[in-house]
Amino acid sequence: MTESAYRFRVGDLECIAIRDADETFHVRELLPDCDDPQVREALALRGWPTEEISYDFLGLFVRAGDHAIVVDPGWGPCADGLESRFVPTLRQAGVDPDDVAFVILTHLDLDHAGGVMAPDGGLAFPNARHVMAEEAWDGYRSERILSMCSPTDAERYRTLARLLEGRVLLTRDATEVVAGVQTVPAPGHRMGHTAVEFVSKGETLLHLADTVLHPIVVEHPTWRTGYDSSQERIRETRRRLFDRAAQSRALVFLSHAPFPGLGHIASEGTGWRWFPLAHSEALTGFRACPGSPHASLGDC
Repeated sequence: MTESAYRFRVGDLECIAIRDADETFHVRELLPDCDDPQVREALALRGWPTEEISYDFLGLFVRAGDHAIVVDPGWGPCADGLESRFVPTLRQAGVDPDDVAFVILTHLDLDHAGGVMAPDGGLAFPNARHVMAEEAWDGYRSERILSMCSPTDAERYRTLARLLEGRVLLTRDATEVVAGVQTVPAPGHRMGHTAVEFVSKGETLLHLADTVLHPIVVEHPTWRTGYDSSQERIRETRRRLFDRAAQSRALVFLSHAPFPGLGHIASEGTGWRWFPLAHSEALTGFRACPGSPHASLGDC
């Protein structure tokens, strides 16, 4: 593991978790009820900060057979003061952005989709089909929606739409992108919010995107959260996808868990619990690349 890249395998899939950026802010941004004694106690029990939190913005690369796939390439030129490292880290890992065949966007928040754009004003992945929910694509081209954004972000979305015209693969329900790779609707966070499931040789990697904005929510899926557009719908999505993850014993990727964002969701009583990577290895035998659980870019 380096500061920004972690290689691992799922079946025959070659994967890299990438830290695009990180930021520090108060946990209240994610958990508005963090001053409630029960919430503070639950955070403290699992060793989570109850005041300021260091927050990671993560993306994913997966090589599935002949297909190089990126999921959520981070902030890109929309970082506004943060250092966006996704594309430089991908290059360091030996992946040429020109060779990426698919960019899957779980939703169009700029910390996930801004990296589609290159600093020079073109596309960061010029030869890729860009996969997203039809609801997201239509929504962020609507002047009604853009009027709710800042003028700067509205112009970014107009640029994004112009660059991607004719290059998008739109989804509605669960959609197979290539063999073993499918998008899974995950409503409640943003328009068209989508999870992504990868399956290879009986093993599963489930990318939950922003279904979980803080790992404690796995244990407390009904807690009120920041940034989610519908509390009711995101709670139902959590229940459905947590069950899916637990039953399939999937390796789970969270966009905003501490790097590398990997772990397992296990059933516990009538609910679930998040086990981050270090604990998951002991529980499930999950393997990183050869050498050690903290594999460097050169290990495989």
